[in-house]
Amino acid sequence: MFNLITITPSGTQRGDVSGIPEDVLSASAPVIAAAEAGAPAILAGVGAPYSSELGIKSGQETQKIETATMAANKELILSALKAAGIKSVEVEYEGDGDSGGVVDTTFYYSPGCEKDPDEFSVYLIRSEYALWAKEPSVSIYLRRCDLRNAIQEFAECDVVDYFGHSGYENNDGGRGTVTFDVEKGSITLEHSDFIMSTEDYDHEF
Repeated sequence: MFNLITITPSGTQRGDVSGIPEDVLSASAPVIAAAEAGAPAILAGVGAPYSSELGIKSGQETQKIETATMAANKELILSALKAAGIKSVEVEYEGDGDSGGVVDTTFYYSPGCEKDPDEFSVYLIRSEYALWAKEPSVSIYLRRCDLRNAIQEFAECDVVDYFGHSGYENNDGGRGTVTFDVEKGSITLEHSDFIMSTEDYDHEF
């Protein structure tokens, strides 16, 4: 784990980024900028009711950081897939009864470029909000993962959550497919919720 920046009420601490590839630092720059701009409001909102002005502003700034993080990780993952000669990836997930996860991951390769995705790695940008610590903080850091695990984590945790399907495994459950298309530069989600239906009848004899 490589810390990029930690912001507290008393100041800002930047991590040592020597050895981090330039493309990763470039992708991280908008996330760091969003954290620097939003951290004061987020830290000021600690303990404030969500519906208060401080609480609303804190939520808005957190969302800006998460949106920037999503865009940056999308860029890093698609770039890593292209380097590995992979045209697209489909990640399927499914769950119910409060349990679920990734059930299949399929890689589609460019002609003549069939390589093992486990031989490649990618940096993921992560945020951490230690708002109830003795000294509250907002941190942005990097975590290096093998390509397969990074894709599965980003698909099930980040993409599914970002589009409002967090907790898909609860109750009747749900399933979906996250598709990474390198040629189009896109990541798409197709999601289905399982809903139990009932039919009621009244009879009298």
